[in-house]
Amino acid sequence: MLLNFELLRIVVALIGTAILAYQDHKTSFIEEKIVYAMIAIGAILDLLTFDNQFILFSIGGVIAIGAIGYYAYRTGQFGLGDSLLFVALHTLLPFPAIEFAKYINATPLVQSTAYSQIAQIVPFVLSIVITASMLALVGSSIGYAHKLWKSKKLWQPNNLILAISTTASVGFIFFWFKIKSAAVEFSILQFVILAIIFAAVIFAVSTRRQVMQEIIVKQLRVSEIEDEDILALENLDKKLVEQYKLEKVLTKNQVEKLKVIQQKTGEKTFPVYKNLPRFVPYVLVSLVIHLLYLNAITLFIFL
Repeated sequence: MLLNFELLRIVVALIGTAILAYQDHKTSFIEEKIVYAMIAIGAILDLLTFDNQFILFSIGGVIAIGAIGYYAYRTGQFGLGDSLLFVALHTLLPFPAIEFAKYINATPLVQSTAYSQIAQIVPFVLSIVITASMLALVGSSIGYAHKLWKSKKLWQPNNLILAISTTASVGFIFFWFKIKSAAVEFSILQFVILAIIFAAVIFAVSTRRQVMQEIIVKQLRVSEIEDEDILALENLDKKLVEQYKLEKVLTKNQVEKLKVIQQKTGEKTFPVYKNLPRFVPYVLVSLVIHLLYLNAITLFIFL
């Protein structure tokens, strides 16, 4: 029997995240009731361990992740549901599923002392989010590049940023393998992963303005705005933003302010971030990867 109800935790995390990933993919919204249920189940299982260290680590993580997640939500980096999902995954899996990994013989890193030390300090969900962010970066870059290609619009990068990001990427990869080669055998897999990630970074930073203008930011009427859409404040008059105290996240209160602005200024449309990457599907993929390999980031370092 797996310790600390680990198998039950994994089942709840996988099923809950899978349902939310499907909802996010289809509608860009996720059912917060499911997230709250995941948090409640995780909290109950944490308390039932009767392990003070385990419970305190879980509570501390919830406070830290919740605070960071709320800030990310208020600044338009993540939706409220996304931020709550991170809290839910932490309550369900405060530590890596080491017993599960042993059970399925998933990775030789189970016995790694360095890995064990990292696992005791860094919340497991942090690795999941970082990996999901990398996957989202690559996936969204491919998606936006495809949309530019379909629209038959030429790639119009900022040449200075393109040159700097390319040089920095090549330099990082070179020095990474220079350092690694002194300790371990050269890994082709590492090179491929790094090359893909940095190619996505180069595309994202060098075409950011074009992608924003031609794909992501849309001019919408107030009636077309959906709850918790993200307002492109940088595309609005600064005086207007300051006067009405406009915020990025378009809550009902913020939408009412846009209606007032519309009446007083005659503005018919407002710039809103649409066509943003659906993040939860990437979280699901990342969760599966981390359950199979414990910690994909640590695994990558040790490759």
